[in-house]
Amino acid sequence: ELAMLCLFLAGSDIKTDGFSLETGRLIVSLLDKDESGKLGLMEFNLLWSKIQKYLAIFKKHDTDSSGTMNSHEMRGAATEAGFQVNSAVLQSIVSRYSDA
Repeated sequence: ELAMLCLFLAGSDIKTDGFSLETGRLIVSLLDKDESGKLGLMEFNLLWSKIQKYLAIFKKHDTDSSGTMNSHEMRGAATEAGFQVNSAVLQSIVSRYSDA
């Protein structure tokens, strides 16, 4: 399942080195309703739908087509995804996950 996800992202316009094993486990645990450590077909379908939705939002808000998000692009993407992000939270996210 995670290999399929990584292949999907690798073929997209997003600049990424993929997910760490721990990040993959966290993603699975978010949707693993029966706590089996695996995703069943319905759980995987939900994950796949969310990934496609968020990838479309990412591409729409990556206005410079860089494959990355600056803080301005990220605010718009987060809002469209249904997250209300104030300036303090946005700055915390940028500080933690941004690079030069």
